[in-house]
Amino acid sequence: MGSSTAKGYDSLKVVNNQTISYVDLAGSGNETANHLQDNPRITFMWCSFEQKPPILRAYGYGKVIKKYTAQYYTWMEDYYPNILSESARQVFVVDIEAVQTSCGFAIPIMEYVNDRNTLSEWTKNKVSQGKLDEYIQKMAHV
Repeated sequence: MGSSTAKGYDSLKVVNNQTISYVDLAGSGNETANHLQDNPRITFMWCSFEQKPPILRAYGYGKVIKKYTAQYYTWMEDYYPNILSESARQVFVVDIEAVQTSCGFAIPIMEYVNDRNTLSEWTKNKVSQGKLDEYIQKMAHV
C-alpha cells in the first residue's frame, strides 16, 4: 500500500503492514499529542463520499516524534520529502493493532472539488517571519 492524503496534503504514510505515520502540520491545537501523552491508543478513520461508501478504521498505539530531534528529521526525509520539516509540528507513528471496515450507508455523497492551499500559504508565511515555532508553542496545550 502506498500513501494517502490527509488535510489535503501528502501527510499520511503507510510504512508497512502494521505501521502508519502522520506528519502533524501546524495550524490548530495540539490535541492528538496531548491525548497520546495520557493514553497511547489512537484510531484513524477514513470515509468514502463516493457511490460506494465504505468506512475504514485502523486501531493502534501511537507515539510522538518531536520536532528538532534526529528521529524527526529522519522521518521527514524518509517519508515526507515534499513537506518542509520547518512547517510541521511533529510526526505521529502508529503501530496498528486491528483494522475494521463498516458499510457507511448513511454517509452523504459529496464531490471533491480541489485541495485548499490556505494552510500551506499560512505556514510558509509564519516560517518566513520566523514565527511558526512561537505559534506552535502557544498552541501546545490548547
